[in-house]
Amino acid sequence: MRTEGAQRRYGDRELRQIEWLRDRLAEGLRIGQAVALLRRVDEPLGGALAIREAIFIALADRLPSRIEALVNQAFTVLDPEAAIAEVAAPVLQRTGELWEQDKITIAEEHFVSQLLATKLRAILDTTASGSAGVAALACLPGERHEIGLLALAALLQTDGWRVLYLGQDTPLPQAFELAAAADARVLALSGTMGGPTKEAAQDLARLVKQYPGLRVVRGGSGFGGPSAQQAVRSLRKLRRRAASERRGAALAAPQKRTRES
Repeated sequence: MRTEGAQRRYGDRELRQIEWLRDRLAEGLRIGQAVALLRRVDEPLGGALAIREAIFIALADRLPSRIEALVNQAFTVLDPEAAIAEVAAPVLQRTGELWEQDKITIAEEHFVSQLLATKLRAILDTTASGSAGVAALACLPGERHEIGLLALAALLQTDGWRVLYLGQDTPLPQAFELAAAADARVLALSGTMGGPTKEAAQDLARLVKQYPGLRVVRGGSGFGGPSAQQAVRSLRKLRRRAASERRGAALAAPQKRTRES
C-alpha cells in the first residue's frame, strides 16, 4: 500500500515473505528460484483456515510435495502462534486419524511429523536473550515424542523467553540441575505416553521438593494435558505476576529509604 505521500507501507505478511526470501537467498538460491518456491501453491496466499483445509485435502490425496509447499506457506505468511495452533496442531491430529484408519502409511505419518518438527526447530534461536526469563524444556526419560515440546519452545521464544531446549529422553535429575544452573524460572516437562509418565512420578515429586524455586510445568497426554497453548497462557500469568512483584518492590524501596533517613 502507498500513503498519500507515495510512501510504501508493508504489512506483517509482506515482511514475513521478504524475510523468508532473504533467508533463501542466504542459503544460495537465486531470487527467481526463491520466488518460485514461495509460489509452489496453486492458490493465492491465504489465511490459516484456507491453508489447513488445503493440507487436509493433500493428506487425503497423499501428495507429499503439496503438503510440504503448504506447510512452508503456513510458516511464511502466519505468525508462529497461528501457524502452530491453527495449522500444525490440527494437521498432526488429522494425520494420526488417517493412520489409525489405514488411509496413510506410518512412513507418511512420519513425513508430516518430521516436516512440522523441522519448521518448529527453525524458529528456535539459541542466542535469544529472553526478556521474560529462562525456560528449560525437556521430555521425560523414555519419551521420544517431542513435537509438542517443540511447539511450546517456539511459542515461548516468540513470547519473550530464552529457551533451553533439552529434547527427547532427558534424565530428570540432569534436567533440574541444568535448569537451576541456568537460573531458569520454569522447567517444562513433556510426557505423551503413560509408561514413562508413571515411571517418572516418584523422581519428579522428589525433585520438585528439592528445587522449590523452580516452577515445573507438566504437559502432554501422559499428564492429561495441557496443550502447548495452554502452557504458554499459564506462563504468561507467571510473567505478569513476577513483573507486578518487581514493580511493587521498586515502589517500596524509596519509601523504605525515606523512613530510614
